[in-house]
Amino acid sequence: MRTKYLQDAHNELSDLKNGMEANDAIWQNLDVKPKELQDAMDEIETCDDNIKKAENQLQQAREAARTKVLQVKPLINKVTNLAIGFHSTSELKLSDYGIESRKTATAKEIPEKAVITSIIDDNDGEGFILTVTYITDADYYEWQKLIGTNGEDLVNPPYPFFKTSKKTTFVDDDVPRGKRCFYRVRGVNATGVGEWSERVSKVQ
Repeated sequence: MRTKYLQDAHNELSDLKNGMEANDAIWQNLDVKPKELQDAMDEIETCDDNIKKAENQLQQAREAARTKVLQVKPLINKVTNLAIGFHSTSELKLSDYGIESRKTATAKEIPEKAVITSIIDDNDGEGFILTVTYITDADYYEWQKLIGTNGEDLVNPPYPFFKTSKKTTFVDDDVPRGKRCFYRVRGVNATGVGEWSERVSKVQ
């Protein structure tokens, strides 16, 4: 499904093209043809494909970066602990390593499973307000979103990456009318990622 602004433009072009073709006689001698509108629609579809590819690449890059951080954490902890041992009596020396405290930092627990508590229509009738329970150990929340074709869609994960947020409540304004939107979320911190929430969905 296209993003809303692309879908709106595509719909307008399609309606105008259909009108021109239905009233072909009066458009014959003008310098604008249905093909020009079709070409514009094709370009919009190309833009949408490029967005989807970029979103998938971004999701893969995020996963690779998160994996790399987890891989280097043991090395960071090892050198930190050794430096603390070497300079246990000199906080000034520890500052050479960027260590602000001589106490070994306690790693956070992996965030607990996220729970989406509500998904309701926005006050202006455009989009949804989504709320996830606050997770103590989460540095931020990672959301995924999938737009289905009808109310009976049961699409298996993984879903496309949607956004990250430090807030437990946000508004999704990019909601197409009559399409079921599926969401799920998980908490993330430097230690790892929590379990995905149960999926929620709604049609506007």
